[in-house]
Amino acid sequence: MEKKKICMINLERLIDALSALFTMRSYRIVVGQKQDAWTLRRLLAPDALLPVIVRMAEEQWTSASGPTNFGLSIDYEEDALCGHVLNAVHYAPICIIVLCVDHVFQQLVDQEGAVTIEAMEAYARKVCPMPYSQVVPS
Repeated sequence: MEKKKICMINLERLIDALSALFTMRSYRIVVGQKQDAWTLRRLLAPDALLPVIVRMAEEQWTSASGPTNFGLSIDYEEDALCGHVLNAVHYAPICIIVLCVDHVFQQLVDQEGAVTIEAMEAYARKVCPMPYSQVVPS
């Protein structure tokens, strides 16, 4: 029996692609009163908002395409911004993730291009009942 090969995307490339999307669309993530302290790349870090954003994108993809997922590896991490860290994306190409993130953010963005943490949290609670969709094969 042939062992299934697991392909992972490079998280730094994903962060670069999402940074480019956010810049192109003028999306700004607003984090409380100290938003100047958070750069876009820091907000998109694997231990910051990246697990939440990619998980919301996965739900968008699943609702549009059926029972397929991104093969996310997300772990609980007490010190992470949202309590979780994204370790890997095994099955989704970056372009699909970026398109899904864009679709989600178009629903969350206000007229000034801002997306609040509260809006993201409300959306995530509505569409993502679990922190991740599957156990990643070892």
